Amino acid sequence: MNRGKSRKVLSTKQLFAILVVGVGGTGLIDLTRFVTEIALQDGWISTLLGGLLSFITVNIILFLMKYFPDKTFIQISELVLGKYLGKIPGLMIFFFYLAYSSIAIRTLADLGSVWFLPKTPIEIIMISTLGLLYYLTRNGIKVLGRFHQTILWIVVPVLPLFLVPFILYRDDLLLMPVGGAGLKLILKAVLPGYYAYLGFESLLFLYPYVREDTSHKEIVKISNFAVLIIVLLKTFVVFSNIAVFGHIEIGFFLYPLLQYFKMLTFPVIERVEFFLMYFLIFIIFSSIALFYYMANLSIEQILKIEGYKNTGLFLAIPIYFLTIVPQNAGEVFKYVELMGYIGNSVIWSAIAIVFGVAIIRRKVNNNENY
Repeated sequence: MNRGKSRKVLSTKQLFAILVVGVGGTGLIDLTRFVTEIALQDGWISTLLGGLLSFITVNIILFLMKYFPDKTFIQISELVLGKYLGKIPGLMIFFFYLAYSSIAIRTLADLGSVWFLPKTPIEIIMISTLGLLYYLTRNGIKVLGRFHQTILWIVVPVLPLFLVPFILYRDDLLLMPVGGAGLKLILKAVLPGYYAYLGFESLLFLYPYVREDTSHKEIVKISNFAVLIIVLLKTFVVFSNIAVFGHIEIGFFLYPLLQYFKMLTFPVIERVEFFLMYFLIFIIFSSIALFYYMANLSIEQILKIEGYKNTGLFLAIPIYFLTIVPQNAGEVFKYVELMGYIGNSVIWSAIAIVFGVAIIRRKVNNNENY
């Protein structure tokens, strides 16, 4: 099937970059704490299983989008459920993206305040971040794709540094016994692990923007490769953190990955973790940019004002007020955990409603009849 000619702006390389970098920053700094809290030394297994769920999620989404190749999820929803009822699933996803953007911005601001700008009010950091997000997303998805592609090329050469603390300081006994936490706890920790892969559902919006000369098979191939990269990366992050610190010590860290960075040392060079923190900030910002743009695009399509460049400016107002709700880092952590559970529930509920009704009405195989 052919996708709409007016939207053929994303190359497969840009789609790959958006998925890898955008999802790469989701839950990255606190993932280890979430899963080891439940699955102990087997948290990495739960993360891997969460990744397998992401493979299933992505392929279900791609299978469904094959039948509506020129429409985003918002447009499909209105097509299937009608002009008014069809807005409900779209609003569900919009409010999730809005809430997630706010808590992610707050997390980024906390990191920036502690590591780089201790004398700068956190409100200034958040407002500046919102300004950058607005500027980045106001010119559409093609600019977003180029941005993520640039970040990917910047970050890739630095990734080998992540291996250094693991090679130098790992204690294999901290990973033992494999499976010792028990199947029940390992499976219980899969949901927090699955949360770290939020962002792949953006294919519900990105699919119709991929260039028209790209086949469905190519999109499936590039999307699954992106999932594979992220699953391996995040599983290694958890695995290496456990191998270096152990699940008991990790329980005392708010952000285990930052403690892992501190283990990286080189002769003569001091505070190498600052160097890695810059790249981590880029990755997290890129992830926020994806969710911010999805919120932007979804509300524009719900209100039928797609292409209006100042939507992001209006969204910045409620997002800012949501960012100041948590009073400290501990509360931020609780909201992040809550957001993971809510996010998966909202996204799957919306998808189930729309495509479930479409299948029941026997029109999913021929959307031209709508």
